[in-house]
Amino acid sequence: LDLALVEAAFAKAEQADQLGHSEEAITAYRRVCQLSRGPYLEGLYFDWVIERRRELDGQLLTALTRLAYLLCQSRAYQEAMEHAQRATLLAPDDQNSHLLKMRCYLGLGQPEAVLRHFQNFERYLRQEFGFEPNTELVELCVRAKHGLPDKAQ
Repeated sequence: LDLALVEAAFAKAEQADQLGHSEEAITAYRRVCQLSRGPYLEGLYFDWVIERRRELDGQLLTALTRLAYLLCQSRAYQEAMEHAQRATLLAPDDQNSHLLKMRCYLGLGQPEAVLRHFQNFERYLRQEFGFEPNTELVELCVRAKHGLPDKAQ
């Protein structure tokens, strides 16, 4: 039953988001995030369960990042930060989630937190994967360092 509710809320959120109905999308994405409380069938490792869990984690990551983005757009930075933080915990290597978290810090007037977060994430990417952060992350870090606002806002 919970799975059906999550999928229905996610479909509604995506449709509203695609149509540009931000408030409706925010409400539906919030519902997805509230309903998604843990791994699907935790403790089971059948192939079909693992695949379904991956799909649901992907939906949740999309819901968290879209919700954080839309909330940033409406300048609700504190709530956006909560969802961006959850996204970075769900997918620690997802650069978009970290970009959103840095945007929240900047929106909250914490440029030093942007720099600290960037440095930690950059170190993680190099150690774990051997690659650099994307251009958007670097640009936002430079903007924060020079006291410039986020150009996406």
